[in-house]
Amino acid sequence: MNSITSNELFAILKNNIHVLFSVILLVFTFYIGKAQDLSSNDSLKNLLGKTNNIKNAKSLALIADKYQKAEKYSEAIDYYEKALSIYRLNKDTLSEADALFNIGRDYSLLSEFDKATIFLIKALKQYEQNKNPEGISKTLNSLGITYEHCLNKEKALDCYLRSYKICKIYKNAKGLSDVLNNIGTFYLTGYKNYKKALEYLQESLSLSRSINDTTRSIPLQNIALAYLGMKKYDTALNYFMMALKIDEKFNFKRGIASNYCNVANLYIKINKPDEAKKYLDRSLVISQEINSKGLIRIVYNLYTLYYAIKGNINKMWEYADKSEVITNTLYNDEGKKLIAEMQTKYETEKKEQEIKILNVENKLKESKLRTRSFLLLGLFIAFLFIITFIFQKRRLLFAHRSLVQKNLEIVESESKLISSVNENPIQYENILTESPSEQAIKYTSSQLTDEQKVKIKELIINYFNGSKNYLQKDYSINELANDLKINRNYVSQVINEKFNQNFSCFLNEYRIKEARKIMSESSNLKYTIESIAESVGYKSKTAFNNAFKKYVGVTPSFYLNSIRSNKI
Repeated sequence: MNSITSNELFAILKNNIHVLFSVILLVFTFYIGKAQDLSSNDSLKNLLGKTNNIKNAKSLALIADKYQKAEKYSEAIDYYEKALSIYRLNKDTLSEADALFNIGRDYSLLSEFDKATIFLIKALKQYEQNKNPEGISKTLNSLGITYEHCLNKEKALDCYLRSYKICKIYKNAKGLSDVLNNIGTFYLTGYKNYKKALEYLQESLSLSRSINDTTRSIPLQNIALAYLGMKKYDTALNYFMMALKIDEKFNFKRGIASNYCNVANLYIKINKPDEAKKYLDRSLVISQEINSKGLIRIVYNLYTLYYAIKGNINKMWEYADKSEVITNTLYNDEGKKLIAEMQTKYETEKKEQEIKILNVENKLKESKLRTRSFLLLGLFIAFLFIITFIFQKRRLLFAHRSLVQKNLEIVESESKLISSVNENPIQYENILTESPSEQAIKYTSSQLTDEQKVKIKELIINYFNGSKNYLQKDYSINELANDLKINRNYVSQVINEKFNQNFSCFLNEYRIKEARKIMSESSNLKYTIESIAESVGYKSKTAFNNAFKKYVGVTPSFYLNSIRSNKI
């Protein structure tokens, strides 16, 4: 047998480096499957941190999937976020949406619902931009769960029904089973309507069985809860045990802990506290292992009942206090406000996008109308032209009225958003710690950091939302810089880079928003276009008309007359 020289060996290794990389990843993935913690392994971190290509991101996502399956949600989030940064760098928007969804889902499983909402709404926007129905439906389903935990029943049901509609259209059996289960749970926990809940839950179970879904224990457990609420304890216990058997088969710890909890609750209800205690002890161990604050809180509540039955008052109050501590972290007012603000912002941006689409459609229709007019000859052709013209005008009128309605909705959404921000203003430390003269010297030879740009951007937005100085006729960027006590060049740089426009366009946008707000209030319908234009800083009615039509999509007179005539 011929021996291989060192040069030949190096060439073989060089040509097959991707094979070696795959083998290394396979070995590490095996250990993740055994639920061992890889986050401390420096070799793996270095290996995955060398490149920012899509293959590397997919490998990170696979590792995150393994952690997620092992119910190590914090570790999974860490790797999903690493993959997310690479997807963004490579502009892979669909994979970015998947990573955002996975992060939001795992935060929800950790009962951190404010963070979950932020990531799920971002995922929903990305899926909508990519026109991905499966992603939209599953994100809406998860958002519904988050809203339900935050006691926002109306938002939760809306998300479930939108998800259900998409799943029906695209015949997504898995998605349909999940959303049917959640709708059933909604009626079960929200309204105690056990009969209606069972209808949805039985349909969900039937679907999950037909596709051999490994998560079919979830509708089984919820069916048991419905029978528990109906005080059919034997039937409930039977379903709990069926669900527990499936969860134990697939080693689904969250499901096992939840079932233990439910069985304990059942035994408490039938006055068998000692049996209940056995299951509570088991549930607490697993709940703490997977760091499920929601389950731990339920266990503490049941311990409170157990010790009350046993007459141990000290223990009863001890566990009641523990439950209250977790409840305060899960359902605080700050988190609820953040969730409401994110939802309002999402809805406002969606309305703005719809207005842009309507503007494009209107321009296309106007263009078609002008083109057709040159092709019409003769009396008969003129007659056809008149009919077409009338038809198009009616469509344009309807489109313009739709634009007015969308703008009115945006005014309402913006008012809510600004109100929310004003109630919880963003507090920053001074961006530059030196005096104004020292600031100028410092930044003469250096550039603003990204963090400083973001802070200046937020200061500009907060200032424009809270102050009306920009409505002065001769308001300039110098005055804005003086008001903010920030170098003029920095203000100009941030507006150009962060808002993608110059100061003049930025100023016009806010002035037109204020004009639109004034014209949308019934108490201001008596004012003329000229007086409104002057009140928001315009010296010329023509300039105001042009700016209003460009931003809102219709002329000021059409907007005002539509509101006055109540025809929208």
